[in-house]
Amino acid sequence: MSLQLPGWAAALLEDLGYWWTNADELKLGQAGTLVVDAEPLLDAVRDLARVSAAKVWNDNAGDGVNAFQTAWDADDAPDAVLSDATTGMLAVGAGLFVSGAIVRPSRPMSWSSSPRWPPR
Repeated sequence: MSLQLPGWAAALLEDLGYWWTNADELKLGQAGTLVVDAEPLLDAVRDLARVSAAKVWNDNAGDGVNAFQTAWDADDAPDAVLSDATTGMLAVGAGLFVSGAIVRPSRPMSWSSSPRWPPR
């Protein structure tokens, strides 16, 4: 972990005209890892929903089933939303990694204590 100043010391440095970030690059990297690692779980939920939805309209018939299939195929349907969410999760994870990399140069120590940094 990098050098952490107490809040009052960081505020004092800021008052004196020095910039000292209170962000913890290790925690930013770990948060990015958590978000990126959770993305396959969301993919699995989306795939399960696809299979279940297809089972509904393949095993049943009627106006309600047709309405369900039409709603499922819409642009704002759960399948499309979950696909967009997986892309968004990867973007958020990348943003957290980049944020950690930006914070790091202002610190004297490395990320060596993080087992998953950099990500695979």
